[in-house]
Amino acid sequence: MLQPTKNYESREASPVDTIEIEQRIEQEKRERGFKRSIWVSMFAIMVYGTSLSILLPTLWPYIDKLGLNHTDLGKAQIVNSVGLIFGCLFLGFIAIRVSYKAAFLISSVFGFIGYFFYAIILSLGLSPLNSLYLMYISRLFAGLATSYSLVMAYISAVVPEQTRTGRIAITQAILSFSYVLGPAIEAILTLINFSIGPIIFNDCTLAGYLCAILYLILIIFVFFFFSTLVPPCEDIKHNVYSKVPPKKILLMVCFGITYFCLFCGLAAIDLIGTPITEKYYLFNTLSNSILWGSLGIISLIGPISIRLLTNRISDTILLLGWFCLTTISFASLLDFTKPLPLWVYITCNGVISASFPACMSLINAIFSKILADRPKATVMGILQMTAGAGRLITSLWAGQIFSLPSGFGPTIIYAISGILQVISAILILIFQQWTFVATNRQFKF
Repeated sequence: MLQPTKNYESREASPVDTIEIEQRIEQEKRERGFKRSIWVSMFAIMVYGTSLSILLPTLWPYIDKLGLNHTDLGKAQIVNSVGLIFGCLFLGFIAIRVSYKAAFLISSVFGFIGYFFYAIILSLGLSPLNSLYLMYISRLFAGLATSYSLVMAYISAVVPEQTRTGRIAITQAILSFSYVLGPAIEAILTLINFSIGPIIFNDCTLAGYLCAILYLILIIFVFFFFSTLVPPCEDIKHNVYSKVPPKKILLMVCFGITYFCLFCGLAAIDLIGTPITEKYYLFNTLSNSILWGSLGIISLIGPISIRLLTNRISDTILLLGWFCLTTISFASLLDFTKPLPLWVYITCNGVISASFPACMSLINAIFSKILADRPKATVMGILQMTAGAGRLITSLWAGQIFSLPSGFGPTIIYAISGILQVISAILILIFQQWTFVATNRQFKF
């Protein structure tokens, strides 16, 4: 005899279940938006680094083609540093008060304007003085376009602390790779030289046009793919700055000083690297592109080492070790009264090239952990302002000292840079215990 079939009624979801499902869907949507935005920010950091490294080998020959002197280049770099300082603070303010998307868009527009102006200077046929003024404008906008602080702040806001140092190291590795990509592209551009009417296309102008195109692509990516969602710790309507303990303020000042010293050394390498290879080793633009591209490959060692060691060794100890290596390398470059062997010069620059991105990653990671859940965009921007200040001050004195006779210029520049790295290492050593406590939430600080 057949048994009657049981009729099971489907259970309707309760209001509580419905709310949980909606919250889960909303959370997944937010996470997808943040992940997509992180990828866009990675592309932004690649555009930023590639643009810097493409222009680096072209600045000195471009100045010569415009009928300017090397002192004018120092002034242009000062203007660029001023733009960097104000750009960091302005973009950080926009990120918090409006949105990160708006800040990235403004940064990208600044970059497009700056590099497009750089490209057209030679084609306009202006007098040297007017060319210099347009060079100032282009370098100012290029400085205002700094997206490094924005990327660091955004990653610090959306990535958990447990994986943040590794993520920042990956970002720094992408930046280091872009330093390889830029000189490689510039090496190809040195083979091109033609004109269409009054518009001149050579290695210098094509570098500017290419950078402008990259920023135009970035504008499109940010507009269509960057999320408008606000990271929780950046929502100033619900999360205002709580009272910062005095020890944390002192720590932030300490790492601001180390960042300043680090970028003084980096600016010195950028400023005198090309003239040293041209003067003492007879390099041309192609040779310099190959050299800086090779150093860019070596610079990947720093971020990769952090990615591998961050769970085994504390951020502070890693930072101290890299600063010590940087100091030793600067000390090895001290005697330029006679040209150093080329292999010594390249080896020391290789160690310095690996050290700088490693130190930048670690300082940004430590700084963001000290801030904890407080909004980060403006304060991380202030940290990058110290980098701009380091570049600015180094541009003021290094260009003048380099021209001293008998090789004393490079010797003095490397000596001052090395002393600044020693100061950084001492500060890190002194505040090592405080940093460990401040960046670990299980301790009350």
